[in-house]
Amino acid sequence: MPIEDENVRAKIHQTYRLLYLKDVILARVLDDPMFNILNSLLFFNQIEIITHIANNDRFLSELFSGFKESKLKIAEVSGKRAVTPEPGDVNEEENKRRKDVVALLHQLMLMGKQVQLQHRQQLYRTLVERGLLFVCEWALKQEDPTILNQIAEMLSIVIDHDVNVVRTHALREHAEKRKTIAEDMSSLMLSTTDLGLKSQMADAIRTLVDIGGEGSEVSLGIREQLPDCPSETLQNSRLQIPNILRTQRDQATGDAFLGYFYEACIIDMYKPIVELPDFKAYKGKSQPQRDSVSQD
Repeated sequence: MPIEDENVRAKIHQTYRLLYLKDVILARVLDDPMFNILNSLLFFNQIEIITHIANNDRFLSELFSGFKESKLKIAEVSGKRAVTPEPGDVNEEENKRRKDVVALLHQLMLMGKQVQLQHRQQLYRTLVERGLLFVCEWALKQEDPTILNQIAEMLSIVIDHDVNVVRTHALREHAEKRKTIAEDMSSLMLSTTDLGLKSQMADAIRTLVDIGGEGSEVSLGIREQLPDCPSETLQNSRLQIPNILRTQRDQATGDAFLGYFYEACIIDMYKPIVELPDFKAYKGKSQPQRDSVSQD
């Protein structure tokens, strides 16, 4: 998927060359002024690249094409829940394109961590709205360790950015009787032999199910206390009501996700423990004692 804007394309090449200079060639000889200059150039280049991609509807449409559609094509059959397409369900050329998309999105999200909050939020929100989580669902079923590690890092960034986005997406897919991203994460955590990847999935799942204290301090009894406040304080409190309502909505989403997770996902996670054989006391013969060494 070519980037048609020549200026942005030049900025991308320049950014990677600056990174190579800063991190490899000049890593041991950079003084503070030169280091700050390089960081400033990188910062402004990254903002321009992120802003261009986040506002390029045509590019984003082509970038995310095929991921959501391929999942929605698999309808409910014989009362069974639809599943995410297997790697073999797409041709080799499309499979390679999807891997390139994952690599590009991974670089974009890492770049987003280096810019200001406003630009970072705009980028992450745009990518999620375009179908980033459908890309994650496809990638979680791949066997390529590079793809899996890239998608694990992307999921961690998305969850840190807004955990309720992932919860809401999982609940929506569950309501449509399709396999959810939470189930894919659980399956990968149980099946992978990569301890680092397993740890990343475990941390992500723990964040998803950790709803303790979300919004409880600001929502508990706020409305009942408003009439007793002075007029100035009352006015300021009323300005906070949208945030309070949002916190309550997020709490409701967290509760709904927790109920879904313990009904649909936890069974597979507990399966290795449940399938352990029952404990029985060993009643076999005692172990033979080691023969003493005879002395001459």
